[in-house]
Amino acid sequence: MKKNFCAIIGTGFGLRVIYNTLKYINANEIKFIYSRKKNKKSIFTRNLSAIRKYKPLKFVFIETPPFTHVKYLDFFKDKKIFISCEKPIVNNINNLKKFKSDLNNYKFNLFINHQLRYHPHIKLFKNELKKIGKVRNLDITYNSNNISEKKRNSWWLDNKKGGGHLFAIAPHLLDLLNFFYGNLKTLKKKTKFINKFNKRIDVAFNLKGLLSNGIKYQIKSTCFSKKKNIFFDLKASGSKGIIRFENFKRIRLIRKENSKLIQLPDLFVNNSFFVNPWRIAQFYYLKNFFKSSKRKVISKKNILQSIKNLDLILE
Repeated sequence: MKKNFCAIIGTGFGLRVIYNTLKYINANEIKFIYSRKKNKKSIFTRNLSAIRKYKPLKFVFIETPPFTHVKYLDFFKDKKIFISCEKPIVNNINNLKKFKSDLNNYKFNLFINHQLRYHPHIKLFKNELKKIGKVRNLDITYNSNNISEKKRNSWWLDNKKGGGHLFAIAPHLLDLLNFFYGNLKTLKKKTKFINKFNKRIDVAFNLKGLLSNGIKYQIKSTCFSKKKNIFFDLKASGSKGIIRFENFKRIRLIRKENSKLIQLPDLFVNNSFFVNPWRIAQFYYLKNFFKSSKRKVISKKNILQSIKNLDLILE
C-alpha cells in the first residue's frame, strides 16, 4: 500500500491538535514537523527546504500564526500537493491582496481549515432548517474564557499578527453562515478591547448584516466570559417556527403545533481527546480533506467565500 506522507508546519496547534488527530485517523505517515526550535527527535526539522524537496510528500498542514501564512504558501507554490492552511488565511489587507494575486499561480490544491461546517451535528442542524419554513434571521452566540497567563507573550493576543478574538473565531462562525445559506452581502462589526497584561486586547465582537438571499444575521462572541463552560448557540427563526442548536448537546425545534428535541448521535464517546466538539469537527474536516484529495475534487467556492468574509472583516 502506497504511503501518503505529511508535513506539519508549526508546533502549537499543529502539534497539540493536528498531529494527534492525524495519528487517530492513522491513514498517513507524518514525515516532518517543522519547528524553529531544536528537537532531538528525527521527525522534527528546522529545514523547510528538505520538506519541499521530499518527493513522496503529498500533504502539508500550515498551522502557524496568520501573519506567516503567505510566506509558507509562497514557499510551497511550485509543489503539486494538497495544503490545509489554518484560518484566517491572512491578517491584513496587504497580505490579502498578495494572496488573491497569487492564488491562480499555486500548483498545490488549497483547503482552508473552517472545520465547524464538517461537524455531524452542525450538518444535522442544516438539514432540519427546512422544517421552519422561510428563514428570516440567523443568530449565533459563542462564549468562552480563553484569556490565560500562558498567552501573555504570544502572538494570539496581538491582532496585528492575526491574534485576538475576532480573527480567532469570526472566520469560523461566518463560514457557518456560508455553509447554511451562501455568501454574505453586508457586515457591520463592533469589537471590544480590554487592557490586560499591559496590552490592549481584542476580547469580543458583535457582527450583523445580511446574507445575499436577504436573511438577517447576528453573531455575538467573547473570550472573556465569567462562566467557565464554553457556550455555543445557533438559532434560526422562520415563517413556521424556530430551531436552536444548543451547545452541541441538543437541537430544539419549536413550532406552533409542537415542540420537540431532535436526538443527536454520540461521537467518539470512548476517546477523551475528542470530548471537545471543535476537535470532533477537526477530525471530520481532515477526513473530508483526505477524501477530496483521493477524488481530486477541489472546490474553490469555500476559498472565495473565505476571502470575501475577510474582505468584510478588514474593511
